[in-house]
Amino acid sequence: MRVLSTTSVADEESSPARNGYKVRSFQIAISALRQEKQKIASGQEAMKLRGIGVGIAERIDMHLAGKEYDTSIEASARRRAQLVSELRTVPGLGERTAAELVQAGVKSITDLVKPEFEKFLSAAQKVGVTYAAHMERPISRTDAEAVATFIRDHVSSKFEVIVTGGYRLGASEFSEIEILILHPNYVHVPMPQTVPKKQSTKVVKADRQESPILRDVVPALMSSALLAATLSQGPRKWQGVCLLPTRQSDGSWYEVGDRLRDLRATRGKYMRLDLNLAPMKSRGAALLALTGDRDFYRNARLSAERIGMHLNEFGLWRFNSADDAPSDGAAEANGFWELIAGETEESILAELDIGWVEPARRNFRFINNKSTTKTRKRSAYLGLNLAALPGDTAAPTSPSTGKRGRPRKTEVLEGEKG
Repeated sequence: MRVLSTTSVADEESSPARNGYKVRSFQIAISALRQEKQKIASGQEAMKLRGIGVGIAERIDMHLAGKEYDTSIEASARRRAQLVSELRTVPGLGERTAAELVQAGVKSITDLVKPEFEKFLSAAQKVGVTYAAHMERPISRTDAEAVATFIRDHVSSKFEVIVTGGYRLGASEFSEIEILILHPNYVHVPMPQTVPKKQSTKVVKADRQESPILRDVVPALMSSALLAATLSQGPRKWQGVCLLPTRQSDGSWYEVGDRLRDLRATRGKYMRLDLNLAPMKSRGAALLALTGDRDFYRNARLSAERIGMHLNEFGLWRFNSADDAPSDGAAEANGFWELIAGETEESILAELDIGWVEPARRNFRFINNKSTTKTRKRSAYLGLNLAALPGDTAAPTSPSTGKRGRPRKTEVLEGEKG
């Protein structure tokens, strides 16, 4: 297919208003099309390839229809792309479905409720459409605390309910409420999968009976009219929309009947809610994973890989050879997994030689400062002068024991918990 061949790229490169990003997008699309062995029958089909968006898909459709591409229609293509971007703000609505909806005649998010467009949407996407306007509103810390308190008041006192995500990072506002739930009887820690298995969207009866979140928590919150709609659910996670609980003048929660009437009329304030269940032995690992931020947690996982270990939401793991396998038959074909740390964040960060970091400081800036600190120390050891480097806040790091997965002295930041 030569629709995006050298002509398009050359025209753009020679244009007085040359757009480097557009040139790059053309080059990526050309490469993707050249590598595709199957015949492309439409622009929509081409969008399955990486690097091909709405604008390029439109060029492809025109080419296949035998029409010359007219640059005057680029404004129209940009409007379509903007509309696709707008539709993608609806929870669960991806680029492909958004492009199909635009092609079918959708002009705005409000059009999505029209009957003729329902066939394009999954059940979860229809939920996203219903509460789209609410999802655009930021969630305050007060809102998150109200939801967490309501949950504690309506489930067994044996459950521990912790607000994580942006709330625990100290943000004043965030887009969803993330909650970690623990129960003293839920203790089984799943071992890492050598070959990750795709999580099924279906919840079988056995999973529901064995999962405290599906057996006890979700039903209780449904009957108390906190949960408005379900986006997805599994034995360890429920995702959906909740109605912000409010109190009466005497401080008590409004009656269930009043809340049910609000749900039916879609009155009140609605927000995204994630409920996450973790084993007690994985409390620290779950907090680390659910708090973030993304850069900090990715750095922690890379730190684990560098010392030959694996970090996930259930703990910090080391894989041992089959020769050291226990006699209880728990070994895999080539060895067995050993859980090194998981109950506390402190123990995991200590094993990774990161040291304790307050949630509010878990960000790229901390990682960058830590990297600069290590560079300074190494340069000092080699006798180099790095006085021109910006200052950093980290205290000196004690040397590790050199043993992988074993306790080592860790660095502590000024003003932070040791």
